[in-house]
Amino acid sequence: MKLFDFYNSGPLDLLRIKMGASLLDDISLKLKKINEITIEELEQLTSGKLHGYLSDCKVEVDGTLSYKGNRVVVYIHDRHQYNDQWELPKLHISLCSTIGQKNLNDAYNQKYVFYQPKEDNDLFPMRIFINGIMNDKFVKLDVCKLCLENIKWNGYRNRGIDDELKRNIFKDFTLTKFFEKYPKRIINTLPLHTPSTIPINQYPINMNEHKKRLIEKRGYKCEGINCGRTDVTLEVHHKNGIRYINEDYNLELLCHSCHQKHHSHY
Repeated sequence: MKLFDFYNSGPLDLLRIKMGASLLDDISLKLKKINEITIEELEQLTSGKLHGYLSDCKVEVDGTLSYKGNRVVVYIHDRHQYNDQWELPKLHISLCSTIGQKNLNDAYNQKYVFYQPKEDNDLFPMRIFINGIMNDKFVKLDVCKLCLENIKWNGYRNRGIDDELKRNIFKDFTLTKFFEKYPKRIINTLPLHTPSTIPINQYPINMNEHKKRLIEKRGYKCEGINCGRTDVTLEVHHKNGIRYINEDYNLELLCHSCHQKHHSHY
C-alpha cells in the first residue's frame, strides 16, 4: 500500500494557497505545474512537429489559442498530391467555426499541429507528398478569414466593410504582427507570494543531487546553444533566475563559458 505524499501534492498546495494557509517547505518544488510545457514539447512546438488534439488547446479570453501557457497557431501539417493537384491548408489563429467542427472529430483533428515559430517569419514547415514521396518544405500559408473575423483583427469583418479594405487587412496579416499584439508566452497566474512570504532566493543544500539527476537523464554535455562540450565542468543554470525552483523544466546543464552569457554574478 502506497501512502499519500502530503509533501509533494500540487492540488493540495493549490488548496493551501486558496485558504491562505502556510505552505510546506520549498513551495516551488512541491507545487508542480501540471500544465507546464516540457522542454521536448517546446522544441516540437517551435519546429512544427507538435501534433495534438484541438481539444488540447485553450481558448484565451481574446479568442486566440494557447497550449500550456504558450500562444500557438494551428494548421494541417501533411498534404498529399492527387491528380497533379493539391492545395495548401489555412492557418488558424483562433477557434473559428471551421476547426470548431473538426474538434468534434478525433480522427480528423489529429492532423493538426500546434506551432510557435522561434523567429518571426511566415513560412511554415510541412510535409508534401508527391507521388508517394515525402518532401519537407517551408511554405507560405494564408490566414483563415473566419479566424480574422473571430478575433476582429484590425477591424476585419466578412460583412459590413469595404471589400478593398477587407482584402488589404487580409493581405497585411503576418505572424510577426500577430505575435506583437498577442505575445507568445501567456502569464495567466497570480503571484504565489507577497513581499513578506516570498522564499529567499537561495540554492538548496542538495543542489549537487539535482545536478547528478540531470546528468543521469540528459548525459554529460553542455546544453548551451551550439556547444555540447563534454570535456568541461558542468554547472546548473536556473532559466528563470529563481534558485529555489529546481524542477527539470527550469534547469539547464551549462559549461562555465555558456553559463556566463546568462549572468553577471561571476
